[in-house]
Amino acid sequence: SVYRIVDSFGDDERILFLLRHVEGMELTELAEVCDTSLSTVKRRLKDAEQRFSVRASACPDLLPWMEGSDKWTSTR
Repeated sequence: SVYRIVDSFGDDERILFLLRHVEGMELTELAEVCDTSLSTVKRRLKDAEQRFSVRASACPDLLPWMEGSDKWTSTR
């Protein structure tokens, strides 16, 4: 379900989201690896996280996980 949601993102947002939330990379690492500014990384990641939160909240498979997480309940 997570990958189905993330697959709907644009390339830049998908890469940032997965590197941050699956690989655990820091924001400064993301900026370096993606060859972009830290402010751009933050903006794109915030957009991706909000989009993910909204879509995952509507997914019955992910709802219990979403409700049990401070991270995702704060972005809805």
